[in-house]
Amino acid sequence: MASTTTSTQSAGGAGDSENVYRLKLVKFRGRDVNILLQNENGPCPLLAAANALLLHEKVKLPTSAVRNNVASLSDLTNVLANFAMLSGDNDSKAATGHSFLLDELLKIIPKLQYGMDVNPKFTCGITGYEYTQELACFESWHVKLVHGWLCDPTDESMVPLFQALGNKTYNELIEYVIQGKEADAKLPQLQEELNQLQVQAASAPSIEAEAQLAKLQEQIQSLQSDSARANYIDHFLATTGHQLTQYGLTTLHQDLEESELVVFFRNNHFCTMTKHEGHLYLLVTDLGYANTPMVVWERLDMINGDTEYVNSLFKQPGEISQSGSSLTPEQLAAQAGQNDADYHLALHLSMQPHGDTTINTQSQDALDSEEGKLIAAATEASLREFHGEPTATTATLPTTAPMVTDPNVAPAGAATPAAMDIDQIQSTQESADEMLARQLAQEMAQEQQRQQQQQTPSLETEDERLARELQAQEGEMPSTTDDERLARQLQQQVSSEDEHLARQLQQEENSRRASGAQVVSTQRTTTTAPPTQGAQGSSNDKNGKCIIS
Repeated sequence: MASTTTSTQSAGGAGDSENVYRLKLVKFRGRDVNILLQNENGPCPLLAAANALLLHEKVKLPTSAVRNNVASLSDLTNVLANFAMLSGDNDSKAATGHSFLLDELLKIIPKLQYGMDVNPKFTCGITGYEYTQELACFESWHVKLVHGWLCDPTDESMVPLFQALGNKTYNELIEYVIQGKEADAKLPQLQEELNQLQVQAASAPSIEAEAQLAKLQEQIQSLQSDSARANYIDHFLATTGHQLTQYGLTTLHQDLEESELVVFFRNNHFCTMTKHEGHLYLLVTDLGYANTPMVVWERLDMINGDTEYVNSLFKQPGEISQSGSSLTPEQLAAQAGQNDADYHLALHLSMQPHGDTTINTQSQDALDSEEGKLIAAATEASLREFHGEPTATTATLPTTAPMVTDPNVAPAGAATPAAMDIDQIQSTQESADEMLARQLAQEMAQEQQRQQQQQTPSLETEDERLARELQAQEGEMPSTTDDERLARQLQQQVSSEDEHLARQLQQEENSRRASGAQVVSTQRTTTTAPPTQGAQGSSNDKNGKCIIS
């Protein structure tokens, strides 16, 4: 098999247990993304392709995988197979060119965890590969598989090599190298035969001897040509054992678009690559950097292996430190079953009725969020206790309420890794489960009490509102709103009438004052007869005017 085939097997074989991959939360273009880290089998094409799709936000991991911080091979297989089928339906070119049935995808994808056969071409650009079924999977995911193992056609010293390489693949060139070595082994013997024939032809010339001599010389020239071609190819493969040339690196910079996500093949490994501000970066998926959030990308600007790490903003991270749990993916997978059981127990308890009322949707959402926090806190506490770390920073959970259990929910089983004492983990996890159940029971009681307190006032308020509406409709009693509106209207009407009356009185008073200055007193003619005694209320003054008292 060609050396470009990446086919690393686990220590126990492919069928012993399902591979699992730990998750790491990173920032990419302002978004939080969970990427997959390698397991003991090393980087694989399945991992690189999945990370490219996750960063591109084309696929999402199951909620259970994110909650447990570990993804299984089944999770990846289902996610990638579904994406391939859905994207194939929307892309007519892919559907007509290389359409795969779901069962075929489910057979091919799991094999990618151990590697895949890649047969690059050295004169056909960064995407020059021999077509295989594994490569068709990448096409169905719309993910490019690129390489930089290219021969420079502009270098005059490499023209014979470029001609020797031609449009051949790696495997075909290896056959040329083998043929050249076989030719090298045959040439000494043929050269000796040639010398003997030349001596015989010189001593006894003949047509038959000359024909044999010509045939042998032609055979020697062919073997020498094969040997020379093999030497060119073997020298090229030996001097580019890192599978990246300077011309190939330059071509990658030119051909990749800004922010494009591809899978890069080099040194029989597969990495997720992107281009940012004209520079190439490889996603760091080493398990050793699982607890190093400031290391996300590795800059690729040299072919000799010199590199530097950068953070999610593609800047130098400064001082590198580690934080978080140091559990292996297998240990996280062993705890995943118990974590799922805790989650379903908490969810079941939150859905149970309390008295005559049940928790409404808003309360349920709040409890679900709180349950997730409590599960995370309990898991962190158990991990710290297992590693002997101080628990001063762990969440404090109440322990006064009675423990609540549910016989209908059984903890899910999980595989037990050899490097971990599962009894200790279960013991610490059971303590965390007990504290979680007590916390949930106390919250349920508080929620029930709060709902009972709010129930009676809300019902009375609703009854009063309905009564006022019915009375307003029947005309028996106007509603409070109608009374206020009627009072305002009356007040405005009275105020308007008062102002109008006051203006009329003021106008009349002004008219009287203006005409009083021009009025002349009217005199009456009175009789000469003396007033009658006893007549009351009248008399005559000395001027003869009649005075009325």
